[in-house]
Amino acid sequence: MLGENHLNSSERTVGGIVIRDNKVLLVRQNYGADRGKLLIPGGHLKQGEMPEAAAAREIFEETGIVAEAESILCVRFFPDAWFVAFNMRYISGEPVSDGYENSEAAFFDLETVLKRTDLTLFSWRMIDSLGSARPMRMSDYHGPRGNTETYHVYGMGA
Repeated sequence: MLGENHLNSSERTVGGIVIRDNKVLLVRQNYGADRGKLLIPGGHLKQGEMPEAAAAREIFEETGIVAEAESILCVRFFPDAWFVAFNMRYISGEPVSDGYENSEAAFFDLETVLKRTDLTLFSWRMIDSLGSARPMRMSDYHGPRGNTETYHVYGMGA
């Protein structure tokens, strides 16, 4: 995942919160302003890629964990960039560092992770909000002629 302080023009990035056995999946960043810190895995969208697919791909590439998006936890906007954090459903796998973008990938206990001094502030805020957040789920709304390939709709009542 790109560090919190690294932004290029028109960035579209995603991340995912994966919980397994009351533990959250985090990676230790290998570069940039957040080098050495723990954060949720994620990264850039590829051309034509939907955000939830990008989150699943990035998590798998960075950690070997298979997960799928269930809902949107939060969205962070900048004038020329955005970041979407998904609540991800754990499917399978054991965390393994990719050895490139991160030096560590592991599940950390939810009860103690917020006390760590090596967790990025944005990741801390997302994890801290898990109990009180009202996530937005993908709705079953289908666009004109049933087309769901072009866009997805998320809402709190979905």
